[in-house]
Amino acid sequence: MKIMLVIRWPVGGIKTYLQYIYKHDVLRKHSYVIVAPGAELKDYISSVFSHSPHTFYPTDDNSLDLLRVTRKALNMEKPDLVHSHGTTAGMISSLVLLFSVKPHLLTTHDVFFESQFSGFKGKLKKLTISTLLNQSTAVNPCGFDAAANFKAFFPAIGQIKIKPIRNGIDIEKFNKKAIRNLRDEARISHDVVLLGFFGRFMSQKGFDLLVDALKIMREKDELHKIHVACFGWGGFIREEQEKIKNDGLSSFFTFFEQTNDMPSALRGVDIAIMPSRWEACPLLPMEALVVGTPIIASDCIGMKEVCQDSPAQLFTSGSSLHLSEVISKALLGLELLRSEAERFKLDAITKFDSKNTAQSLNALYESMLK
Repeated sequence: MKIMLVIRWPVGGIKTYLQYIYKHDVLRKHSYVIVAPGAELKDYISSVFSHSPHTFYPTDDNSLDLLRVTRKALNMEKPDLVHSHGTTAGMISSLVLLFSVKPHLLTTHDVFFESQFSGFKGKLKKLTISTLLNQSTAVNPCGFDAAANFKAFFPAIGQIKIKPIRNGIDIEKFNKKAIRNLRDEARISHDVVLLGFFGRFMSQKGFDLLVDALKIMREKDELHKIHVACFGWGGFIREEQEKIKNDGLSSFFTFFEQTNDMPSALRGVDIAIMPSRWEACPLLPMEALVVGTPIIASDCIGMKEVCQDSPAQLFTSGSSLHLSEVISKALLGLELLRSEAERFKLDAITKFDSKNTAQSLNALYESMLK
């Protein structure tokens, strides 16, 4: 097949999806046309699709130019199928394909909230999204929680069109044994439990909940037992660092540069902390479970799906008090958590291999062409 990928926001989650999913043989046999903002993506696209014939159409960083270039690429390349990544890209592709019978697949990489559709403008926005996305052949949420969320917000879209395929990770990458010595880098003693935070400094990722949980633990005189290694980036990192300083907690945090070697960093912490307020289908808990690192995570949408039937310790999403209690309990039973995480590794490898995602996606491609 010749498949055209249309992307409006080529950021972390979507870029990782491309990298993890399209590396597999079952998808390498196709050729690809990629339409996305940013000429600087050319090298990345060339790397990801190095084993497949591909053409890259860069656009300006706005939706109008993406629409223009998508129409141009469609006319020039004549793909067998259009695959949009993200809701905005899906709407743009639906407009371009309005009078076409060409199959159109939309993969959603996020979830929706009532606050996005409040008031008259919100209702109009929701109606517009629903109308345009209903033009697609199939909608592919990247997880089953995300699929339930999509169905709840857009019931007018035919339920038979919604084809969830859970995201996955590069097992080969995370099955390596290297361990980063973060204790020496942070200059902390070996009797202190090292917690790891890996994520953007945005409200969604809940870093503020972790800080508030540590403040509660300080009141119980438990703070001397832990230290936090942060590998987050972007967002409000400076504001968060200033807040930590004002709260007198700076000595309990070490901020490392963003790393491309997540497996060794995950193995370098005692417990990975994931206090997200929402996720579509997060990769971080998959990665931690595959390397055998104990997890403390929120029970938010998406996160709960990935952590289900695993040794992950869950706390009530949004509750810093409950998070502090779960951390305190984990400090007492750390050895048990380690052994449970180690035993679950083989199950995690089978469950979260991106090869499964690639095979299911290819089967969906083939069924759409039929």
